[in-house]
Amino acid sequence: SLGRRLPITGPFMTADMGGLEVFDAISGYLFADLSKADQSLDAMRALVDSGKYGLKTGAGFYEWDEAFSAQMTKAREQELIRYLKRDMGLE
Repeated sequence: SLGRRLPITGPFMTADMGGLEVFDAISGYLFADLSKADQSLDAMRALVDSGKYGLKTGAGFYEWDEAFSAQMTKAREQELIRYLKRDMGLE
C-alpha cells in the first residue's frame, strides 16, 4: 500500500513493530513479483527461525524492553496523530 513513512521508525524498526514473521511471510510471496529476490533478508530469516519476531517477543533487530517499547509506541502514535490532524486541517 501507499502507507506513510514515519521519521520516527526506519524500515527495520517498522518490521520489528509489525512482526518479523509477518514481514517475512509477505516477502515470501511478494518479492517474486516485485524484485529479483525470492525471499526476505537472511538476517530476518535467521531472527524468525530463532523465534525473535520483534516487539511481541522482546527481540528482533532491536531489543524491546518495556521502557523502549512504550517510548517507541508512544512516539509513533503521536506522529500518526499529528499527520491525521494536519490532514484534517486541525493543526
